[in-house]
Amino acid sequence: MLPNFVIIAVSVILFAPYTSTSSEHYEVTWWAKHVVPDYYTAGRLSGRQMMHAADAGFNSIFGNYNHTEEEKFGDEELPTTYVCKQIADRLGMEFDIFPPEIWWSTREGVEYFVQKMDAMKQPTLVYCDTAYSATAIVLLGLMYKTQKDPSFKPKIYSDEFYRIGQAHGFDFDADECLNELVSSITGEPEVKLRTDPSNKLIFWRDYWYAKYISSDWFSAGKIRDKHVSAIVSGGYKAIVNVRNKRANLLNAADMYRESHNKDSDGRMSEIHMDPSQPDEYTCISLTSENQQQCDNPDGCTANLDHSGQIEMGVYNGGRGKVIPYYHIQTDDVTGELFYQYVDKLEEASSHGSVIVHCDSGRRGTAWALLAEGYFNCKNSTWALQQASYMGYRFTEDDDEYRAFIGVLDSANPNCGHQCSLP
Repeated sequence: MLPNFVIIAVSVILFAPYTSTSSEHYEVTWWAKHVVPDYYTAGRLSGRQMMHAADAGFNSIFGNYNHTEEEKFGDEELPTTYVCKQIADRLGMEFDIFPPEIWWSTREGVEYFVQKMDAMKQPTLVYCDTAYSATAIVLLGLMYKTQKDPSFKPKIYSDEFYRIGQAHGFDFDADECLNELVSSITGEPEVKLRTDPSNKLIFWRDYWYAKYISSDWFSAGKIRDKHVSAIVSGGYKAIVNVRNKRANLLNAADMYRESHNKDSDGRMSEIHMDPSQPDEYTCISLTSENQQQCDNPDGCTANLDHSGQIEMGVYNGGRGKVIPYYHIQTDDVTGELFYQYVDKLEEASSHGSVIVHCDSGRRGTAWALLAEGYFNCKNSTWALQQASYMGYRFTEDDDEYRAFIGVLDSANPNCGHQCSLP
């Protein structure tokens, strides 16, 4: 039986070191996993993602595999590598993959990738199937360059390789092949292989878009309705919306998303609200007769009912899957708000792990870090470090930073003492 998991939602702007013509582009590339500045990773890409990556400022894409057949991510079509190359050419992006005779997890593969790191214009998006091998090859390349060039930055050593991997939910220290490869590059002894995964959500990479914080809490940006089946197969079991807007359009990852169905005051229309359902926990059928229609069903809210209280609950559509839904109605992150809603967060987590989802993932990540730290006795130092691994910077001027200090460094009844674990 798959473990139970949950999802939470919030609205924000993603920090990213690459440039963009519009901050809105960050909202549609939230799925790109930050490894180091100028290098992000992803699972297998759709044409839509490649377009948004180009808009967000990525100059090059590198693939670990040659995908010769079309596949699906949830219900979204994924093109072949040949088609991806054509798309990249039209977008003006550099594109390359490993040649068939070179496998990524070999020393020859690392050396080939290092050559591409030097040749391709950054920032670079590296992809594979589920972001695992893409993240590994980026870190392996950086570690190789660290060994060869004393002046190279950012320096990556074997401990950072395993630590950064784990921060993204990847147990590289459980991979014997990687263990041997890291040792051959650094000359250091092989580490003891992990036998018990640190990430207990075994199938989480079925929805690799989610960003790992712990086995209990994940974060994400806006979720497309075409990906709900991937969320279900990944083991996630509920959705929580932490946001004050009238509606969070789960499938509206395109820039088109909020140009439809707005009231005169700029709020989303409530014409699809079901007043018979409670605010905090409700289930809605994706096959309801009361669906919104629009000119671009791939980029708006078609196939989903929505309102300020209702986003999504039941994924049935013949699949017979149920996803509980919670709503925390706020656009802010403060210690006071966290304590106000802590019981609701605890109830959500009783279903299993939680993904905090929003427009771009930044504030969602902050809420998830607060929840993980509070319920598992981790302090603000841990929260800020984990956030930095994920590519988010919270400074003393940010409400999120002050919330970390106020909640995670205070006396905690869950621990019986002041939290002190890093």
